[in-house]
Amino acid sequence: MSAATAQPGEAAGTPLWRDRTVVALFLSMLLSMMGTHLALVALAVEYAERYGSTLAGGLVYLAQFLAPIVLTRVAGRLCSGQAPRTLLVGCELVGFASCLVLALVWDLFPAALALLALRGFLDIVTRSSRAVAVKIAIPSGRVERANTIVNAPFFLGAMLGGLLGALLIERLDLGAIALINAATYLAAGLIYLVLPRRAAPPKPSSRASLLGTASRAFAADPELMRAFAYLVAVTALYQGVHQTARIHVPLKELGMDGSGVALLQATAFAGVFVGLLVAGRWLAGRETTLRLFAPVTVAAGIAGVATTAFITPAGALSAYFVFMVLFEIAFITAMNTVVKRSEAAALPTLMVLFYAFAFGGMTLMVLASGLAFDALGAQATFAAVLALGLGAVLAIETAARRLRARSDAAVLGS
Repeated sequence: MSAATAQPGEAAGTPLWRDRTVVALFLSMLLSMMGTHLALVALAVEYAERYGSTLAGGLVYLAQFLAPIVLTRVAGRLCSGQAPRTLLVGCELVGFASCLVLALVWDLFPAALALLALRGFLDIVTRSSRAVAVKIAIPSGRVERANTIVNAPFFLGAMLGGLLGALLIERLDLGAIALINAATYLAAGLIYLVLPRRAAPPKPSSRASLLGTASRAFAADPELMRAFAYLVAVTALYQGVHQTARIHVPLKELGMDGSGVALLQATAFAGVFVGLLVAGRWLAGRETTLRLFAPVTVAAGIAGVATTAFITPAGALSAYFVFMVLFEIAFITAMNTVVKRSEAAALPTLMVLFYAFAFGGMTLMVLASGLAFDALGAQATFAAVLALGLGAVLAIETAARRLRARSDAAVLGS
């Protein structure tokens, strides 16, 4: 079903908070993310302290990125060929089973990483399916605000999971924390059952490759390419360095214990949630947001460097909060632009490619920043990330100008 043929209860005048799709997507993600990030921060602290290395803790997050990179084509076929409701319920139930196994084998580092890799594949399918569910259920004029709302619990749940971690990491073993995560997955799967039954999204008109489908979409709309590129860049760079910074900064730079890691994570996701509110309240639906991608991307990199100027937890956490606010503004405005400007048939492909490219970039950033934090410290690492951000902005804007010129020439020649 397209946005144009949405059900009467989803008409443009109905408040989004009363829309069954929006409510179900919000509540399910909130629960799932709370449990997931409670477990992730507990595992990261456990392995970082056990092996005495920031990189060891970062591998907890890195493991989640590997399966989506290797299985991109599989994820693309699933998201293009199955109804979102079917995929969402199925992924949460498989996640539930993986948590039960994790509760038994968490002390075996390789086994835990393998289970996290499985969860990473489930994550790319879930996130892509949620975007498709919004696209096919919500009228086109309201897609950006709806997408902002259903993305909010990703960060709110992660923030609450971090806060729970601060309270529970020193009190419960990892087996008990994995069981809490299992319960949140099960609850999320049950909530997804209330989603309206809808057909799978329309398939592309030809059997082109994932990259071929994306290339045609970008050629038809250069601003879509630009938004997609910024989405990949800010996620790979800033979320990538965040995976290791959340461990290194509190433990090595600020001298805090394991609860400090959870506190920084809660602070970071609070910043992300504020950025989400700013983007949703004042920026959604405005064409001017297209001009914000570059300056906000650079400002976020500067804020990351500023984090290293403070030696007290309060100062460093405040600067990190600003870093994450700016990251989220760049991320959600780019994501909303991609969802809004994409054709429904191309969106599953673009979402799967985004997560594959972003997770690939994050993998490189986790490895590079983990080694850099251990060898060079936070200041040099964040300075390098800023330099990479500047390079990404220059590359994206140059490519966008060329694509616009090519598109204009094609129009004039037709």
